[in-house]
Amino acid sequence: IVKEIAQRCCNERIVILLEGGYNLEGQALSVAAVFNTLAQLNFDIHEKANPQSTASPGFINDLNEIKKIQSKYWKL
Repeated sequence: IVKEIAQRCCNERIVILLEGGYNLEGQALSVAAVFNTLAQLNFDIHEKANPQSTASPGFINDLNEIKKIQSKYWKL
């Protein structure tokens, strides 16, 4: 329904706001479920992924840099 409304009203644009939720596991599952549904990926969101096996080396480097920066503010 959300994608249909976005298609008709706002050139298929959707804004998703991540707010609150300090249970990181629950928050991760919620985000995965939203994107899984919107992208019609049909992944098992409860299956633990190994990002090292599916991500490009450039992505892994970027992710490590982000984690380094964010670790100043969050316990990662």
